Amino acid sequence: MRRRALLTVAAAGALLAGGCSDGTGPGEALTAEEEASLIEALGSAGLIAAAGPLTFGAVVAQADELGAAGGQSVVGYQMQLVFTGGLEAEAVSTGLLGWTQLNTGANTVATAFNTGVVHPAAGFPATLDEAIGNGTEGNGIHYIRSSGSIYLADAGRFTMSAAAFGATDECPDVPAPIAGFSITSCRFATGTMAGSFDFEATLIAGTGAGSFSQPPTAYDVPAVRVELVIDVQGVAELRAALGIPRRPALTPEDE
Repeated sequence: MRRRALLTVAAAGALLAGGCSDGTGPGEALTAEEEASLIEALGSAGLIAAAGPLTFGAVVAQADELGAAGGQSVVGYQMQLVFTGGLEAEAVSTGLLGWTQLNTGANTVATAFNTGVVHPAAGFPATLDEAIGNGTEGNGIHYIRSSGSIYLADAGRFTMSAAAFGATDECPDVPAPIAGFSITSCRFATGTMAGSFDFEATLIAGTGAGSFSQPPTAYDVPAVRVELVIDVQGVAELRAALGIPRRPALTPEDE
């Protein structure tokens, strides 16, 4: 149970962001400035914390091209996460990180979403067809900056009908250690992912409408696969540190 909770937390720790600049779009790669600004925007919005800049920072840094889905810039990801250093666990997270606009001057985003599936086991999936919501391995979240609103998915579906990646190599760009978390190994490959997603979500923060509906949306986008070993040193609140709010939390039965 500990492994499942940990992977759920780590996977959810990736949210997307959008801003209001005329920067990089589909078919292009983010610049180093845009990569840093995106991670900062997500952190400032409360969408990622402590280790989030490591996990999703590693994905963004290796992405050589952006895609598009549902009117947003999107990066597909597959992350194999191995945690060491006092708390050992493994998780595989597959999903999409998307945003509409990125303002590198203000380090803000207009809207963002993250959706995918977290499995408490090693090995990258070839296909996926998973429910989203409480008690499932699927998750979805949507952010709107204008109202400071965060919506957490209660129901929906994430599918991946195809995925293809090239050869794996050492990551040329690795995020620096943050608050007791450090990447000790990073390997990556680039490729593509295709499938669809939809979810119904409830407001958990902000002043927006009480619910949000993400309609069925097809995707066929560039993607990054990363294999990360992360050293965790003395982090008591791993769930909060790794990313956005996600149920369930680590509970006594997960110990």
